[in-house]
Amino acid sequence: MAEAPDLRGHRVLVVEDEYCIASDTARALRSAGAEVMGPCPSEADARNDGIPFVFVTGYDSEEIPEQFRNIRRLQKPVPLRSVVEEISKLVC
Repeated sequence: MAEAPDLRGHRVLVVEDEYCIASDTARALRSAGAEVMGPCPSEADARNDGIPFVFVTGYDSEEIPEQFRNIRRLQKPVPLRSVVEEISKLVC
């Protein structure tokens, strides 16, 4: 089995409008060692240019604004481990 991602020393902002999903995601990231910021309920509340991010969404790729089409997108439902692994790829 692959080694679990190590996010110690990294801050991660969770942006999710569904409380249960936000809470579970934050818990999974904390268990990988991340310092979790938020969660914030919307993209407008979390806007920070230059910060790497991953879309975790139930929407089709066509719903993502054109300027973000090159950003990695995980389709809901997605295992939380996959979210942690994708964040790890961005910051490590």
